[in-house]
Amino acid sequence: MTQEKKKILIVDDEVDLLEILGTFFQSKGFEVLTAPDGVEAQKIIDDEAHLDVVIADVKMPRAGGIEVLKKVVEKLPGVPPVIFISGYAETSAVEAFSLGAEELLAKPFPREMVFESVQRVLTPYEMRWDSVLEDPDLVSGFDCVVKKEEWEKSKDRYLGRGGVFIPLEGDFPSSFEVCKFSIKLEGKADSVFCGHGVVRWVRREVKRDLATGIGLEVQGLSKDSKKMFINYLTKNAVVSFIPRGTVG
Repeated sequence: MTQEKKKILIVDDEVDLLEILGTFFQSKGFEVLTAPDGVEAQKIIDDEAHLDVVIADVKMPRAGGIEVLKKVVEKLPGVPPVIFISGYAETSAVEAFSLGAEELLAKPFPREMVFESVQRVLTPYEMRWDSVLEDPDLVSGFDCVVKKEEWEKSKDRYLGRGGVFIPLEGDFPSSFEVCKFSIKLEGKADSVFCGHGVVRWVRREVKRDLATGIGLEVQGLSKDSKKMFINYLTKNAVVSFIPRGTVG
């Protein structure tokens, strides 16, 4: 039986880059759809019943990557992974990850880097989050204590499709630092969710309804945490990749 091709939508107003990426992913066995801006991409999304992954430039005429991402969330079941290209200067990492983007790549980039990102975001949940720290004692750790009723009703404040928000009031790590994390229930010694990940953003001051803390992309989980995480993601329509970190 022939394996069905993965379908990818690539959106960029740079015609040369759009052609290069389109040809490249076709050579890798993908069914490729392309759009020169966000408006055309939204039309394609309206017409397509299924997409496996979307790559979108952040800043484009008429409509940019954020608008494309919102349309993906609105129209496509299962919320296929979205990769943003352009870099952090043109969009907030907090906004992009909270809306559901799974990667932010800065231009210029080698084609193989984009391909590796696509392979990663298409990896099934069962094959993710198995990374192991070589020397855990050399890595900073951050604990979060949550009331049981809050955890049962508001996991989405802490958990996204691939990341976690850890509230902090000080001793913040740096962006891109690898850290251990642990979420515990109030009055309980054991963690309900623990592992390690890389810091994607840091918020050192309260902003409107957003608490201080860090957004981590999960890299490794304990066996029980991974089982719980997959069960949570399977049973819930989780949109954010890393939650925004609202005030509790």
